[in-house]
Amino acid sequence: MIPSQFDRSLTINSSALIAGLRRAELVAGDRASMVKVNVSGSQLIITANSDTTGNAYEELEVEQSGDDLTIAFNARYLIEILTHVDSPQIKMEFLGPLSPAAIRPSDQAEGVQQMYVLMPLRQ
Repeated sequence: MIPSQFDRSLTINSSALIAGLRRAELVAGDRASMVKVNVSGSQLIITANSDTTGNAYEELEVEQSGDDLTIAFNARYLIEILTHVDSPQIKMEFLGPLSPAAIRPSDQAEGVQQMYVLMPLRQ
């Protein structure tokens, strides 16, 4: 289930990501709380669409390595994971838009390994 290695990664401020996801989740509504995350260059763009409540659009700064990626997640699950990562910066690693994503603190203490895995949604 967990890929042995990832070809894309990003580092981002966890509180900014949580805030952006919470705002997008309000728009996403009941449709599995689907939010799309587009990583392009040094930008992470969070979008959510709903026929009844409109659209959400958030831009955040990231440090990226690897190719650009667009991936969709259940916002509630991602927020839940992020609230348990005790670090001001998080590292997210990806293999592709349909492969599991790994989420971990960017500054793990020696001897401590914390990692969460989240399956993306089909877009």
